[in-house]
Amino acid sequence: MSTPGVTGADWLAGGAGIGHEGMLAIGARIVTAAETLLVPPAAPPVGDVLCDGVPVLSRGEAWIVPLAWRRPTLGPAGDEHRRRAGELWRGIRVDCEFRHGNGLSVDLESASPNAYVAALLAQGARRADWWGSDRKALVLVTQGEPVTASALHVVPLGWVSQVSPSRRIRAVDLSWEPASG
Repeated sequence: MSTPGVTGADWLAGGAGIGHEGMLAIGARIVTAAETLLVPPAAPPVGDVLCDGVPVLSRGEAWIVPLAWRRPTLGPAGDEHRRRAGELWRGIRVDCEFRHGNGLSVDLESASPNAYVAALLAQGARRADWWGSDRKALVLVTQGEPVTASALHVVPLGWVSQVSPSRRIRAVDLSWEPASG
């Protein structure tokens, strides 16, 4: 997978809804694949593809599914990409809420963030909502102001849960570059 930021082009997971499949359906397909391949132990995907047109990056205990990246462009092309990226984000959110109920927000303003939250902040996260799935959390992350990127993270539940937090979280790499993990 090439890093979306390096290509210089706007990018959306799932081929930007090419063909008859809309972004909401792609969002549901991504959540299904994540829960099938990334949540159960010993069921990781082969290679760096979660499902057709959707990359996945292994980062130790974390999986990163890049969803959208956008250049800071204006005009009709930028507006259309922003609309489609927003629709993909909503598709992921709606499917997670259907499966697991209302999402919870990761506290990005904590006085003493854990290593995962610190990594989110270092990447410019402005919002992160999560849903529990078995002993994992599906975390829907948006970056930048205005939003320039979004991703779905699959991480141990204790990294985001206030009810049963992990006692110790090692440094976390949330980059999209394939060579870093």
